[in-house]
Amino acid sequence: MTKYTALLFMIMLTFSSCKKSFDELGMDVNRPGNVPPSLLFNGVLNNLYDSPYGDSEKWSQYFLQNYDYYGNNRYDFGSGDNYYNTLKNVLKMEEEAKRIQLPDVNAYTALAKFLKAYFFTKMSLEMGDIPMKEALQGLDNLTPVYDSQKDVFKQAFEWLESANNDLTSLQSSANDLQGDIYLDNDLQNGKRS
Repeated sequence: MTKYTALLFMIMLTFSSCKKSFDELGMDVNRPGNVPPSLLFNGVLNNLYDSPYGDSEKWSQYFLQNYDYYGNNRYDFGSGDNYYNTLKNVLKMEEEAKRIQLPDVNAYTALAKFLKAYFFTKMSLEMGDIPMKEALQGLDNLTPVYDSQKDVFKQAFEWLESANNDLTSLQSSANDLQGDIYLDNDLQNGKRS
C-alpha cells in the first residue's frame, strides 16, 4: 500500500509541476543579450598582440644545416593562425555600434575596417589563398570560396583607405571610442601609428 501511495504521489507531483515550456520562460537573465562595442573592441585588441618570436614564428623559420655529404636546407612550415573567431567579433562590434545608434561613420566601424585588413592579410601571408568575401556567414555558407592572396590584399588596401578617410573625418568630431587598451581611446594617436 505504501508503494502505491508513493507512486500515486509521484505521478500527481509530476503532472502538477511546472506547465510552462522553456520558450515561455523567456531569456536567461544571467546571460547578456547585447554587448557594448567597446567590450568587443577590447577583446579584439587582445587578439591583435603578437609576442616576439612566438611559436608560430619561432618554429617556421629557415634552418641552415651544413652537412658534408647531405646538403639539407629546409623550410619548416607550421600551421597558420586562425583569426576567423576574432573577425566574427569585429563584425559583431560593427553590428552593436549600429544597434546603439552611433552614426554610420564612427570609431568602431572605422577601426573594424583596419582590423579586417590586418587579420585577413596576416592569415593570407601565413597560408596563401583564404576565404574572405564569402567567409564569416555562418550557417548561410558552410563552404566559402577561397580568394586569391592578390584579391585579399586588394580588398585590404580598400579597407585601409576607407578607414583612413573615416578616421580623418572623425578627428574633428566627438570621440565615441572606448575600450582601447593601446592608445587610450585617442583617435589622433591611432592615425599617427
